[in-house]
Amino acid sequence: MPSEQSHEAIIQAAAIQCGVSLAEFSALAKKMAANPDPYPNLIRIDNNLAAGKITALRDRNTDTEDYRNLVNELGLILCAEITRELPMKDVQVTTSTGETTGKTIDGKIVVMPILRAGLAIGKTFNELMPDAQTGHIGLAKLKGHEEPVKYIVSIPGGNRKKQIFMVLDIEIATGKTMSAAVDQLLNQKIPAEQIRVATIIAAQPGIENFYADPLHAEVQLYTMAIDPALTADNRPIPGIGNTGSILYPGV
Repeated sequence: MPSEQSHEAIIQAAAIQCGVSLAEFSALAKKMAANPDPYPNLIRIDNNLAAGKITALRDRNTDTEDYRNLVNELGLILCAEITRELPMKDVQVTTSTGETTGKTIDGKIVVMPILRAGLAIGKTFNELMPDAQTGHIGLAKLKGHEEPVKYIVSIPGGNRKKQIFMVLDIEIATGKTMSAAVDQLLNQKIPAEQIRVATIIAAQPGIENFYADPLHAEVQLYTMAIDPALTADNRPIPGIGNTGSILYPGV
């Protein structure tokens, strides 16, 4: 696996892409990291282990096998973080030496990866939560259509009052795909408070677009990094590469 590219080198390259000075870019990035409000349900995961892995993921010299491994590892960290504040309930268990009261999640997790890149994170969530229900949301970006076009939506049934939906994608760029995915759940009368969005990186414009819809205000959005800008073709800067093509070449 290649050595992790320095954070300073990545920031410098991103500043050049944005056409601003290194000082201006760094100031904007630090401001966003320190104060992501006015979005109270935006949770930026501050994890040193994850930060190092994201740096390696950003490195254009990282090969496909290492890229997949990094996504898998980051998915595990993301799952642990997004479940940190879930409601819990007491359960009685018998151990080899007696009785004790333990804890378990009070509700039914529904893992909802967005096809296709979201499948990579969904796999890791299912590994940590094998009892979770799984659905899928397929949205395509087609020429002539400003908004993503739905081609498959599979939402598991169950007691909606007890379900917690986790919508997964590797990145948020413009926010249109994630907004459309969440809207599929809201259209089924699933309360916004029961929906959590999880992604490795999110571009600031995408976050703003997502929360511009008042119906999304109560949706919790978890991300491990916030990228300040988008390229002319709507890719996050500094970004993590073309995730779908890297993970699923030829598809």
